[in-house]
Amino acid sequence: MPLLVGLLLTLAAPRADEAELRLRESTARRQFMEKLTTAHGDLDRLEADLDADIQAFQALIEEGMVFRERMTAMGRELHEKIRADQPLSGADLDRLNQGIGAGAALMRRIFAVVDIHALWSTLSPRESSDAGFAELPMPLRTKGAMLSLAGSLFLYDTYRLHVAILAEDAKIRRVLNQGDAAYANRKDLLGQVTAEFLSVSNRVRVGEELRFCEINQFATAARYGGEPNLRYLQELIAQSPARELVRHGVAASSQGVLDQAGQRTVMAGDDLRWLGDTSMNSLSLFFGNTVGLVELRKGKLFGDAAVAKLLQQTLRPGDILLEKTPFRLTDTFIPGHWGHAATWVGTETDLRDLGLWDDPVVQPYQAAIRDSRSIVEALRSGVTMNSAEHFLNIDDLAVLRDPAAARDTTRNRVLLALRQVGKAYDFNFDVETPDRIVCSELVYAVFTEFTWPTGRTLGRYTISPDNVAEKALNNGPLQLVLFYHDGQKIEQQPEQLMGQLMATAEPEASSAKRPWKWLPFGGRQGGK
Repeated sequence: MPLLVGLLLTLAAPRADEAELRLRESTARRQFMEKLTTAHGDLDRLEADLDADIQAFQALIEEGMVFRERMTAMGRELHEKIRADQPLSGADLDRLNQGIGAGAALMRRIFAVVDIHALWSTLSPRESSDAGFAELPMPLRTKGAMLSLAGSLFLYDTYRLHVAILAEDAKIRRVLNQGDAAYANRKDLLGQVTAEFLSVSNRVRVGEELRFCEINQFATAARYGGEPNLRYLQELIAQSPARELVRHGVAASSQGVLDQAGQRTVMAGDDLRWLGDTSMNSLSLFFGNTVGLVELRKGKLFGDAAVAKLLQQTLRPGDILLEKTPFRLTDTFIPGHWGHAATWVGTETDLRDLGLWDDPVVQPYQAAIRDSRSIVEALRSGVTMNSAEHFLNIDDLAVLRDPAAARDTTRNRVLLALRQVGKAYDFNFDVETPDRIVCSELVYAVFTEFTWPTGRTLGRYTISPDNVAEKALNNGPLQLVLFYHDGQKIEQQPEQLMGQLMATAEPEASSAKRPWKWLPFGGRQGGK
């Protein structure tokens, strides 16, 4: 592996086009200074503009996580084909080229955010003055630099996907490096991407940005407390595996090793080994973990056969399942206590009792239901069906039921749930887009008789899992029939505890208690 990667980099990873880099830097500086100048010395206006950029960035990151999951599934399939000595079909090549082309376009959009906001950490007093500001507050500058840093680390983490899929397999690598004008994929695409992500200057810049943010983290936490936009960036940075890679790169550069052209390929090869072997442990392990859902451990209900059995005995068609996975990266980005919602369509016996087993909507899913995959849920790979055992990699679980539902209402809800299967993931979280859906939107689409509480994000109406859970509190129409918290079944006053957990899980409250999680330069946790 190291020899192969070293050879690959030597032959196929030229330096990025200097003119293109200069143009990109010049464009970013011009756009950044325009942001400052347009604010006319008004700090509130400048901060509002930064917050708008952070919110738009969240949609980009969500799109990036969807890309990771799709590429992971496709990579697994292609890798298995190649291992079985089967040729890649025209459809395989089409999907691969389309996926890489779409990924490259998305990464360029994230790079644009990174380049513009990288200037917060290097802004000189003269530049501030020229833009109409006597001096920009350090917390504001740090918040802006965190946006750039979060984007850079996300790109580094996403690059691991390319390493695991592409650098491991010569056949896929050849397809990508030969290019295809029909997809606007340039020749030597892998080499160019590798050069960009492993360039010394990029790693030094990101490393300096990381240090800038860490030095100023306490002042920034004191200024913003639990402000949601800051918390989002904080969590994205804190749980990025690439953060240690950046620190490793900075240490190496300080020794002057990376300044020597002859050592550049060796260091790049070491980094690829670190990314591909140490970080992922192997290609098979990489494919065994969902990219984007950084998982620090297994859920406390994972593998518990007794819980799985009780859950299956409890569930009825049309029930709603809520779960919390505090050990995963993406769960920390979802407002409130609950992180995911799904619905149960029932067993074969249930559906026969409802007179639905032979319904045309149900027939395509009979095999899945007989295979115990009766949970319909929206994942980043799309709306799919899973088993109770698969679902229980979680810490908290709630089952909600509509006790007043008539037979026809339940029948309709089951059919509505199955009609969502196969829909794409809605990374814009917009309840008004019927062709795309996220987990809580699934409940929104199935329980059409309810008026659901929604919020507005980036001008769109959204619904969170906590919005769903609210219907089981304060004499709402839903009933809490099963509740586990922190791996334990709750039998005494479960509604009261769930309400307390939801009340204390507001973003402002939770993040104010733990304003910073990434303190690698000798700071103490929580700023105490």
